[in-house]
Order: sequence, then C-alpha cells, then structure tokens
Amino acid sequence: MAKASSTHGRLTKEELKHDTLVETAVKVEGYFTEHRNTVYMIGGGILGVVVLILGLNLWMGSSAQSESYDLTQAKTMYGQRRLAEAQTQFQAVQSAHGGATAAEAQYYLSRIKFDQGDFSGAMSGFESCLKDYSADDETAQGALAGIAASAEALGRLDDAAAKYVEAAEKYPDTAYSPEAYNQAARVYLKLNQKDKALAMYDQIIAKYPDSQLFGRAKTQAGLLR
Repeated sequence: MAKASSTHGRLTKEELKHDTLVETAVKVEGYFTEHRNTVYMIGGGILGVVVLILGLNLWMGSSAQSESYDLTQAKTMYGQRRLAEAQTQFQAVQSAHGGATAAEAQYYLSRIKFDQGDFSGAMSGFESCLKDYSADDETAQGALAGIAASAEALGRLDDAAAKYVEAAEKYPDTAYSPEAYNQAARVYLKLNQKDKALAMYDQIIAKYPDSQLFGRAKTQAGLLR
C-alpha cells in the first residue's frame, strides 16, 4: 500500500494512512488467491478457515508472529499520535527484527520526523529505507513518495515531481500508483508546467480506468487541453 505524499507540506490521512486492518486483509486475500485450491480442499466453512489459520500460525512460527505483533503495536501508537512512544517502539522493532519488518519500521520512523517538521531528517530516513533495508514494493514506493513529500516541503518542487513520477512508474501495479501520478500533476501545476501535468493525468486515464481518480483526471485533462 501507498504510504506517503504531501499537501501543503503535510502528510494527509488519506494519502498516508497505512491501516493495519487493510494490510492484513490484502495479505489474506493474496494468500487465498494463491492457495485457493488448498483452501477449498480443507472445506468446512468457518472450521476450514480456523484450520487454515492454525496451520499458517504453525508454519509462520513464533518469530514471524512476534514481528507482526511488535510492528502492529508500534503502528497503533503512531495512529494514536503517541509519536515519542511509537518512535521508541519502531526502533525496538529494528533492533529485534530484520528484513521487510525493519524496513517498514524505518519508513515509519521517517514519517515521524516528517510529522515533527524535520523534513531534511525525514528525507534522509526515507532514503535510508531504500538503501539500507530490504523493503517490499509497497514500503519502497511509500519511501519514494516520502522523499517527494519531503522535497516539496523543502521547496524543491522539481525534485518532488520527479520522485512522485518515479514512485508511480517503478511500482505501476500498486494501489497508490494513480495517486502518485496525481500528486506529480499537482506539483507540475504549482511549477506552471501544464504540459507535464497533462501528461500525468493522461497516464491515469490510460493505465487506471478503474481508479477513483479516473474521472478527476479526465476533467483536469480536459481543462488543460
């Protein structure tokens, strides 16, 4: 899931919310799709689901469960705006776990810096998320969008637009990609580069006809032609 963008130098809930329930639903849906036949073979309605969950828990092992719990606890603190506690917890997650879990913790540590107005620190943190950790695609895309948001907050609009475009094009199949193009278009309009903004809206129209941004992109494109 997409994780960062900016409006007037602030990360909004709609642009940045990384909801744990949504993440869990997406992962469960992905597993179900990949292992559909196995799930049907288990059968038995709710009983089948319970058996599947028990099997998954055994397969994942206590270490994976601990990673999930620790990260979820940190995200809960962040969602409650207990930023100091969240920061400590995310740092503890990084100390205890590696891989994608540590990368996501780094992403959130960078968001905390952004929320606190430390845009340069946030940018460095998002860059570290990409360079120093094994981020999954959604976290990596969120880090790119975070770099873009930080650059915009620092007044580096050309860099911001380029990073939003990179976030969209490097990970074209995520749910955030049309929004990344939309953010790029918005920044290009701030730069009075209408042709580039139009190109961004055209990307949404061509690639994401089922996106919630499709109608808005068509309207905006029509106004710019």
